[in-house]
Amino acid sequence: MAEEIRSLDKYPTSLETLVMGPIRVTAFSETDPSLGILADNEEVPLPLSTKERGVYTCVNRGAKFSRSVEGGVQVRVLKDFMTRAPIIQAQDIEEAMRIRDFLRSEFEKLRDIAQATTRYGKLLGIESHHVGRDVYVRIKMQCGEAAGHNMTTKAATKITQHLLEQFPHVEYISDSGNLCIDKKAGAINAITGRGKTVITEIKIPRDFCEVLLRTTPELIKRLNEKKNYQGSIAAGAPFSANAHYANIVGAMYQATGQDMANVVEGSFGIDQVDVTKEGGLYFSTTQSCLIVGTIGNGKNGASQQRSLQHLGCLQEGKPNGYNSQRLAAIIAAATAMGELSLLADQTKIGRLIAAHERFER
Repeated sequence: MAEEIRSLDKYPTSLETLVMGPIRVTAFSETDPSLGILADNEEVPLPLSTKERGVYTCVNRGAKFSRSVEGGVQVRVLKDFMTRAPIIQAQDIEEAMRIRDFLRSEFEKLRDIAQATTRYGKLLGIESHHVGRDVYVRIKMQCGEAAGHNMTTKAATKITQHLLEQFPHVEYISDSGNLCIDKKAGAINAITGRGKTVITEIKIPRDFCEVLLRTTPELIKRLNEKKNYQGSIAAGAPFSANAHYANIVGAMYQATGQDMANVVEGSFGIDQVDVTKEGGLYFSTTQSCLIVGTIGNGKNGASQQRSLQHLGCLQEGKPNGYNSQRLAAIIAAATAMGELSLLADQTKIGRLIAAHERFER
């Protein structure tokens, strides 16, 4: 794997993984006190893998912005859970309500059943959602270092089997009923989260903004309102008020061996831009569904292991879940800075297409 790329003719057209940055990050977990500080004002190299060559330079430039500020990008991981929602069919609505009540009253028993299927997962909750007599049993599980698709499905299947034993007239429909909702755009995930929910912020002084970003806080704020908010609403874009989260999320997912289909949810998110009292730039991102892990399928290849090592996400002796939350925090920071880099370019006519023509021809 290459070190930081500076020569523009070396940006690849294949899916070769290259290291950008470094990005400066300070990150905390808000889900588990034992995880504590995920990154302490660290400068972290960013492995990216994408066929869109402009993403490399966009993120590289954004990383430079982060290094101009003490503490860099400030990050908080707010939620951490995977979901699965099997469907069962009751005889009638009355029985469906009995199932709902059973899920509430027997949670501790169901938790024991779920956690007997894994050494690392922790059942956080069970919700019942109803369509007529059909019951969608949506479980939420914290999955440690794994993204947790299979871990959660295994636990959900055992819970479903137990329900079928307790309610003999209930019919099994599916282990996954799409109310999870996995690898598709869904309001329930955008609102309540799935995977890691992460927020970031950075405050850039006005003079740095004008010199490094070559624009002003006022122009970025106006663009965010007209483009990301107003334009997205006018287009009917669901769950997203951002310019290109998917570019950065996809490039880092590819480099670290994540499930690429989860870029759908990774594109959800909102930019928040303001002008500080001192006239500087306040920039924040909120991503509700960063579905990532540091162990499991796709993570064991030599390139993926190198990428995770670069990110400091294979640390031994850390509490369960530390590495995966650190990975989500760094991806969120990279997304924020890649987003800011693009928005800065779009405040001035011609800069966007000039960058594409320079790097993609």
